[in-house]
Amino acid sequence: MLILSEQEKYLKGYNFIDIFCGIGGFHYALESLNANCVFASGINDKVCKVYEDNFHIKPKQDIT
Repeated sequence: MLILSEQEKYLKGYNFIDIFCGIGGFHYALESLNANCVFASGINDKVCKVYEDNFHIKPKQDIT
């Protein structure tokens, strides 16, 4: 696992959306670089529940 100091967190101040979020692998990676998730979407109810439990963001199921 790569551990960065506060000065080395490259994405501080950046926002991202997590489309087809699954359980949050992409979210976890960008959050570890200090980016901020502003929207998530997923389709499977059970997987979305895991995502919500992990990141406190309820994924939308229909992004149209």
